[in-house]
Amino acid sequence: MKKSLLYLVMLAMGITSLTACSDDDDDKTPATVNPAVTTEVLSSFKAKYPDVNVDKEVKWETKGQYTVADFDQVNGLQEVEAWFDTKSGEWKMSETDYGEDWFLLPATLNANFYKTPYSTYEPGDIYYYEYPDATRNTYVVEASKTGQQEMDLYFNSSCEYLKAVVHTGADITPDTQL
Repeated sequence: MKKSLLYLVMLAMGITSLTACSDDDDDKTPATVNPAVTTEVLSSFKAKYPDVNVDKEVKWETKGQYTVADFDQVNGLQEVEAWFDTKSGEWKMSETDYGEDWFLLPATLNANFYKTPYSTYEPGDIYYYEYPDATRNTYVVEASKTGQQEMDLYFNSSCEYLKAVVHTGADITPDTQL
């Protein structure tokens, strides 16, 4: 009987301790998570991405003079970083990481990859950089080949091959000249 009573008490304590836990992030607004998330930044974010729930789906960070929103789109298949000027709130750039999911991209990008001097390389991660000035929009395809340097192949928004540069792993920011 004592063992049964002890078991019930332990079970009740375990259940109580589990129900007492909560996710502290549920009650936090973007500004309390990161003070750089100003009203201007939030307004610009909501204008650019009206279907994204800023309170539940976005992680915020500061990178230099920018406030960066990290979130997923297309059922988690795309990772997006949207960059905003911390002072003005103005949207400056978005980086969409497609991983190696070519099926999410225009077929002409894949076809044009194989028309480059790097057609024998293995394509890797694909990124799309979008800017307020759409003429700057660029796809970057990482490409590798055994015994060769890893390359970044640049394509414009029409999927036309522009250039190749040795992959350095450096972040592309709104200030990077592509």
